[in-house]
Amino acid sequence: MLGPATHFYAQRLKNIQKKISVDEAYLISKATDIIHFTGFPQLVPEERESLLIITKNKAFLFHHNFSPTLKNFPELIYIPQTNLSKIEEILKQENTANLSIDEQTLVAKEFKFFKKLFKKNIIPMPDDFIWQFRLQKDELALANQQRAGQIIAQVFEKISQWLHAGITEKQLAGKIIGLMMEMGSEGPAFPTIVAFGSNGALPHHQPTDKKLKQNTAVLIDAGAKFNGYRSDMTRTFWFGKKQDQEFLDMEKIVKQAYQESIKIIEKGAQEQIIKDIDDAARSYIERQGLGNEFIHTTGHGIGLDIHEPPSVSWMNKDTLLPNTTITIEPGIYIIGKFGYRYENTIYVTKNSYQVITKKNDH
Repeated sequence: MLGPATHFYAQRLKNIQKKISVDEAYLISKATDIIHFTGFPQLVPEERESLLIITKNKAFLFHHNFSPTLKNFPELIYIPQTNLSKIEEILKQENTANLSIDEQTLVAKEFKFFKKLFKKNIIPMPDDFIWQFRLQKDELALANQQRAGQIIAQVFEKISQWLHAGITEKQLAGKIIGLMMEMGSEGPAFPTIVAFGSNGALPHHQPTDKKLKQNTAVLIDAGAKFNGYRSDMTRTFWFGKKQDQEFLDMEKIVKQAYQESIKIIEKGAQEQIIKDIDDAARSYIERQGLGNEFIHTTGHGIGLDIHEPPSVSWMNKDTLLPNTTITIEPGIYIIGKFGYRYENTIYVTKNSYQVITKKNDH
């Protein structure tokens, strides 16, 4: 049974502090990075609700005073204001000589402020620096992702009951989102994809007022979010009694491609090269003569962000690390007709794997 969440956040802070020198500080500005280290919820991540400064021995969270914070978290110092002058005051108190920043998520005004304050002692963080702490999921992250996966799997069980002639893509998307929230999700993990017929040939199609007709393919890609952590699942249905042979052929090929990728990870992350997961699905689809119709990677990492490292791509020659959560989602897209995609969220351990997007059996 999990202990208090603050125990995990405190350990995450300690992990990064081991990499920090006594005279430097790290300015964490990306919303999901801040959630990872502090559990601070971002109501509107596009707005500046918080900044996190981590030094060798301390961590300061500058935040809106009307936002909720975790209790019993002595390893984190809360400062209920986000003005830059207060941050400058703390940095001077801590005798900070060098400041590492995330260039991708600071706004121009903030960057200019810190550049003026530290002159040449501003150090851009390497793109993969924070990911070394976020990539492998601890018990808290896994528990939240499992719940997010269970929720969306239970929602998918209801979808076939909602399919009827005349329902629109938007209306079906609304039902999916509504039920996941009734079941405890704080909202969708990403904009829910509902695509009828030829709309399914665009992998990131967004719902329209298009109405469902008899004998039509229905592609649905949805995920739930639970305590910030996300799940991702895709299923493709046939609506109508007149079966389409081409659809059935694509279903068989995509599901077998999925199984080919699963074979690569069935014994866990044992020095497994990530591109091999993609190659397994892609080469199978290519052997069926449909390689040009598989137009995206086989999957991606997922956690507090919907798309995280590692990319499950033919270009990724990195080794898959244990305790990493990825998606496997091969698909075939027939322009003017339909798309077929099959996807689960999967947690890979050292010696095995676990499908996250499944019902709770208990």
